[in-house]
Amino acid sequence: MQVFMQTAVIYARYSSEKQTEQSIEGQLHVCNEYAKKNNFNVVKTYIDRAKTGRTDNRDAFQQMIKDSTNHTFSVIIVYALDRFSRNRYDSAIYKAALRRNGVRLISATQPISENPEGILLESLLEGLAEYYSAELSQKLARGRRESISKGQYTGGGIPYGYKIENKKFVIEKNEAKNVKLIFKLINELHNYAGVINYLKENCIYNRKNCAFTRNQIITILNNKTYTGLLKRGEFVCEDAVPIIIDKKYFKETQMVMKNNYIPHSKSKAEFLLSGKVICGKCGAKLIGDSGTAKSGRTHYYYCCANHKNSHTCNLKRYPKEKFENFIYKCIVEKLKSEDHISEIARDIKKVLSENSTIEQIKVLKKNLASVEKKLENIASAVQDGIINEKIKLENEKALEQKENITQQIEELEDDPFNYIEVDQIIDYIKNKYLKIGKEAILKALVYKVYIYNDEIVILLELNDPKNPAKRQVIVGGSSCDDLVAHRRIELLIPP
Repeated sequence: MQVFMQTAVIYARYSSEKQTEQSIEGQLHVCNEYAKKNNFNVVKTYIDRAKTGRTDNRDAFQQMIKDSTNHTFSVIIVYALDRFSRNRYDSAIYKAALRRNGVRLISATQPISENPEGILLESLLEGLAEYYSAELSQKLARGRRESISKGQYTGGGIPYGYKIENKKFVIEKNEAKNVKLIFKLINELHNYAGVINYLKENCIYNRKNCAFTRNQIITILNNKTYTGLLKRGEFVCEDAVPIIIDKKYFKETQMVMKNNYIPHSKSKAEFLLSGKVICGKCGAKLIGDSGTAKSGRTHYYYCCANHKNSHTCNLKRYPKEKFENFIYKCIVEKLKSEDHISEIARDIKKVLSENSTIEQIKVLKKNLASVEKKLENIASAVQDGIINEKIKLENEKALEQKENITQQIEELEDDPFNYIEVDQIIDYIKNKYLKIGKEAILKALVYKVYIYNDEIVILLELNDPKNPAKRQVIVGGSSCDDLVAHRRIELLIPP
């Protein structure tokens, strides 16, 4: 009997220069063993070295996402979910993109069951990884705060007008001269186009020796760094860098811009359920719509596309915030009311225990003891006068092995998942996960929402859409105004 093999790729990553190829090799070994055991044909491996999982700015990762559109593989295997991403929002977005391309994400060490709790379990594991990653970030942030207070460069783009010398901001004279000119021109001309044309006519170009664009001019005019202020994230320090523009003059320029310019376009509201809400009457998607009140305030709605474009459907519009809040509340209350939290916490603890690094540490410490014994024997041989090229090579090899094993042990011992207990997980779910906000919950858990004038059906996202299991309760109500009075909700898996 011939067994069909699914095509798969492996993604591996380590976070910092302090980690080594040993980390990658370990991940690849586990992933390849998993692929072999589960009948996956590995066709390619993607590796990011010294790249954090808190950002999606990873070359191999982005290439893998791009390659998924070619449909040359159907599965991505990672050592653990946090290798894919430690950012819950990025994870949800990219996994949704992979699903559209027919690609599944599988963890070799964190098997997620394909039942209705599966997607929640996976999301919680990602949340825990992000939570502990954030704690680590706070520790690193202390060092950045100290650097910023000293006016030191901590990475990122260098504002036009400055250069970096010995980790300090230093004025770049020619660029600073142009910055002052741009501020002077905008105060005189009150016109972006006039500033751009003047710079072009006088052959004054940006750092790439190209003409300044409108956005570049606006960025310069709004950059408080020129007043001496240094800001990185939440950390702000006054008079930390050399001043190019006087603070008073900077504020006067901001008033000129505010009084003379209308924003090019109003920022659009983000519809968190975009593409997921379906009209139960005609089958069209609900799209974002807006209207302006007499007060000038803009109101946003979910509106049936056929109702808006061709007036062939009479489904009422649903106020965006009210509708999203209602769906979010229904899901959170449902998860709480079914008393799944303790069960899910135990499942997570089981997954973490089965894949705990404690056993790996024991094996590594045993190997370390063996290597140290070998080094003792070599030292004894040298003391006895036995010194030759072979002894030297063995000593160098053993020392290298000791260093690598020690580094692996230190890395594994820092894994916070070794020490998490069920009570802590329950506390995390109640006080962190279910309070992470509607954006994360809606993006991670909602597959589709079918809406009628008197009924709403919510379909939850699951690992396996073909799973016949389902949970049912129905939401009823007669209009948008009755959303808060809905009492029944149906949670189904996708058909």
